[in-house]
Amino acid sequence: MQSPLTKSYTKAPAKPGNKYDFLQQAIVNTRQKQQRSLLVNMDTGERVSNLDLLAQAEEYAKGLLTLDLTPGVDSIALIGCATFQALALFAAAADIGLGFAHVFIHPPREERITTQMKLLSPKVIVCGESAGGNNASALLSLLDSETTGKVSSRLPFLEHIFYDSSYKDRSPTHKSVKTLYKLKELGETVSDDQLTEARERVTPDFICQYLFTSGSTGNPKCTSQTQRSLGSLVSGPELGLIENAIVSNMNVDTLVSYGILIRGLVQASCTIVMIPETYEERPLKEPGKLLTQAIITERVEVLVIAINVIAAIMEYMKEQNVVLPHQLKTALLGGQLMSYQFIEELQEITKINAMIAYGMTELTLIGALFPGSSEGKLCLKDARMYPFPDTEVRIADEQDQVVEIGEVGEIQAKSCLAFKEYKNEEELTKQVLTEDGFVRTGDAGKMFPDGTFKVLGRMNDKDRFNIYGKVEYPGPIEAIVCLHPEIRQAFVVTGKQNDWIGDEITCCIQTKDKSHRIPEESLLQFCKSNGMYHRQQPARILYFDDFPVTINGRKTSKIQLREQVKQMLAEDESLGKCQWFIDLEKSGKTY
Repeated sequence: MQSPLTKSYTKAPAKPGNKYDFLQQAIVNTRQKQQRSLLVNMDTGERVSNLDLLAQAEEYAKGLLTLDLTPGVDSIALIGCATFQALALFAAAADIGLGFAHVFIHPPREERITTQMKLLSPKVIVCGESAGGNNASALLSLLDSETTGKVSSRLPFLEHIFYDSSYKDRSPTHKSVKTLYKLKELGETVSDDQLTEARERVTPDFICQYLFTSGSTGNPKCTSQTQRSLGSLVSGPELGLIENAIVSNMNVDTLVSYGILIRGLVQASCTIVMIPETYEERPLKEPGKLLTQAIITERVEVLVIAINVIAAIMEYMKEQNVVLPHQLKTALLGGQLMSYQFIEELQEITKINAMIAYGMTELTLIGALFPGSSEGKLCLKDARMYPFPDTEVRIADEQDQVVEIGEVGEIQAKSCLAFKEYKNEEELTKQVLTEDGFVRTGDAGKMFPDGTFKVLGRMNDKDRFNIYGKVEYPGPIEAIVCLHPEIRQAFVVTGKQNDWIGDEITCCIQTKDKSHRIPEESLLQFCKSNGMYHRQQPARILYFDDFPVTINGRKTSKIQLREQVKQMLAEDESLGKCQWFIDLEKSGKTY
């Protein structure tokens, strides 16, 4: 334990000097020393070495140099690319100082692409056939059909679009789209000396990568990471030495997953197994079986995947009485709210000392704990965490002044991994970064004398759901439900908590005809077709003639509604349960 504090500020030890100042140096060193690692794509079955990918990256970097892009200013974006070409293109962009984003798109696709691309404004987009080809089709629908001098009048910043045919061997039919082979051909006119000159212009402060927040609040933001911050994550000690790992694909909005995946490019003697980026949208068949087999076959030691995926592994191991032939060292479980029961079962089945992490896109990891330790067990019961190594955490008031121990305030954090800016959002960036470089998390918390801290919820939004450690906000769910032509109003609240799942979402509906009830299957199918994904799906649906209102009678009181629902479910737990949720409970399976 640390010495008692007099203020809620944790001063992290000075960060030791990294072997590499920024990511590009790590890539160059890997090429020079021929440090070999293996990457495995579970979606395509591909197995490729990092050195082969870095060789491709050089060809792509030369091709990008012919497109008149400005290092440190311009960027490229990937949509629907589930192949290793994504990693090669990332390394190419980092090599010559371009920004890079691999964007996750879900319905309505055209709207999402337009919104996110306007924030990013890339001059180059590479599209592929993942998600059943829907992402590529959605992007192509935004391109102009007639020759206008532009690729797309709806995406006026776009100058070049390339097609990744390695997922499905087919050629694009749109006149403005070229295959990635063409990008390599363009690079044949660029000499090695020209590439070296371009590399020498890259600085640690150049933007290296853009990540989009999930957009769960309805307002997706585009964060940026510099070469220096990403190089620190890749070469630093934060995640320990990674020998073999299973990690989500590159389009996720968490820097930790990116960090470990990119380590596969620059770290010797490791195997990185990539789960397809379309996991939720197009689930793997028998995911628990496939992932458990991958852990055994590839001797995976680290899991960097969503909690529902880990739950699928646990479920399969328990049903089949599987005992792993080697020790799992670490599992990074996203989300700061985790039931003690879930952790105990995880440790019992997998024999793993999992790490529960709390973080955000803008700073990656802020706090964490290992429940397997004696101190960790005590902290887990009270939902307390230790600041992450080399991260400064404080609890501050509205004037960014540090409060006393035990007082509630906003959790603010600083580390070398902090984002640089929101793309094209200068005022929003100023709202999130304090003058002395701390990131305002927007989460309420308090700190304890031993240096641990506790997350209490959002500062200005008490209504949110935690499902398998993932945070979901009510706004986007309510917006989708209210699109139904027969619904007048709809609100979602937490009806019950489940030790395995987390919050059980209850959808409270008022129809235009108060006597009418919409068939459950019809309503859920309507919501799915309008962009609701599985984790947002309500466990219960309740109908109301009227909703409780605030004292002045001007709007619905969600606080009163939430309490009313809790009372209703206390009297009848089965009230309003959706059939899919009943089946889920009976099966003992997960979302």
